[in-house]
Amino acid sequence: MNNLKNLSKKELIEEINKLKKLNLQKKEKPKEEKKDTIKIKNRYTGEVIYESQTATIIKEAVEEAVKEKISLSKAYLYKADLSEANLSKAYLSEANLSKAYLYKADLSEANLSKANLSEANLYKAYLYKADLSGANLSKADLLFCEMDTKVFKQITEGWFEWKIKD
Repeated sequence: MNNLKNLSKKELIEEINKLKKLNLQKKEKPKEEKKDTIKIKNRYTGEVIYESQTATIIKEAVEEAVKEKISLSKAYLYKADLSEANLSKAYLSEANLSKAYLYKADLSEANLSKANLSEANLYKAYLYKADLSGANLSKADLLFCEMDTKVFKQITEGWFEWKIKD
């Protein structure tokens, strides 16, 4: 290759093709674009509870998990926008839903026992037969929620404690 001037036209073309081939081999193969996934993690350990390959927003990932009957117990869903989500029969015990937006969400028959729903927006949420025992609902917006008597009792339990001094 040092003496390119002495090569015939055919030999020169062969050398150029060899160089092109070498150059192509050296180039990195194009990397496959990895689609971002949405992960729902455990609020205490950070371990992934559920990972969606298709969802584009957290609401879709949560609905997928619920549809697949995946337990989202202890899930970290702080400030999650779950407005109008179908979370019927969801298992969300001990989940962190603090400041979550649950406007018109269907939480019928959902297990929300010991869940943190402080400052959550549950305006017009559907709560029939939901389990809210031990849930933290401090400063939650419960305006116009639809619920049965059992849920109402769970929510209001401890609101009116009278202590009589002797």
